[in-house]
Amino acid sequence: MIALVEKGILSLEEARGALEDAAAAHQNIDTLNDQAAVHQSAGLIIERLLTQIGAAKPTDNLG
Repeated sequence: MIALVEKGILSLEEARGALEDAAAAHQNIDTLNDQAAVHQSAGLIIERLLTQIGAAKPTDNLG
């Protein structure tokens, strides 16, 4: 996702929105669900990406 922002394919706002949507999909999973640990891990990874996405340096690929 960071590379997509840096290459100018996604704006920072688009990337944040996509990551926020993805994180929301992995939250509030029934703890009795046999995949709850997988969802929790995915959510943590996505949350970490959200904190790091601000460091992306978009480039101008129009020229």
